[in-house]
Amino acid sequence: MQEELEIEKDVSARQMARTLRRIADAIERSEGFAIQINNERIRVPATARISIVHECEDGANELEFQFTWE
Repeated sequence: MQEELEIEKDVSARQMARTLRRIADAIERSEGFAIQINNERIRVPATARISIVHECEDGANELEFQFTWE
């Protein structure tokens, strides 16, 4: 059984825009992509399920672009 892991990193608006453009390009080409969060390099396959999630709790909103794979 794999242990749970959650990595989060704050980035500037400019960094986020560059990352989103690179990911969007990979999605349009039906390719996977890699992303590094802190010192963890994550490879997302082209077959990953893509979803958008909005959460709101106690007046705080969160928007997540999720890629899910086995």
